[in-house]
Amino acid sequence: MFEYDGRLFRILSFFADMIILQLIWVVFSIPLFTIGASTTAAYYAAMKKLEYGQDTVWSNFWKAFRSNFGQSTKLWLMAVAAGGVLAGDLVFSRQMHGMLGTGMMVFFTVFALLYLFTLIYLFPVQSRFENTMIRTLKNAFLMSIANIPYTILAIALAAFLVWVGFWQPRILIVVILCGIGLYFGITSVFFLKIFKKYQ
Repeated sequence: MFEYDGRLFRILSFFADMIILQLIWVVFSIPLFTIGASTTAAYYAAMKKLEYGQDTVWSNFWKAFRSNFGQSTKLWLMAVAAGGVLAGDLVFSRQMHGMLGTGMMVFFTVFALLYLFTLIYLFPVQSRFENTMIRTLKNAFLMSIANIPYTILAIALAAFLVWVGFWQPRILIVVILCGIGLYFGITSVFFLKIFKKYQ
């Protein structure tokens, strides 16, 4: 079990790689407008590591960051704009009273959930498939609906990490050091299973 090529070693090695990947992702996301390209690159590196175990996470990250920068950045800016509009709609709906306000709140809440579903898949899909932006958005949305159990698991994992970060200060340092990297690693397992059906 403790051999160099044993299962435990591979798990610990992957865990260490995800910590490194998180550090790289944070550094490359500092300009904020690069978050989309960084997230695409992080998923590319994580999935490559899971599939082949070859190359360093840095080399795969940098390769994907450069090749996907333009489209990933546009997708990210579109996502931020759409999220801002939805947030404004939800705030406006909450301030309204009566049946109209309730109806608008339900309507925009459903849209917000669909937006979240699509966002979860958007950059993994971008990292895996070469498509136009419209096609990438469409595929991300359809895959999120067609694979709803994995979509819910991805949301639950993100919510759990946020909960740990806010309500479990004793292990907050663990979340800070590797929470995002672990999220990339665990959800990449989901996405590899999903994407095999479409390749």
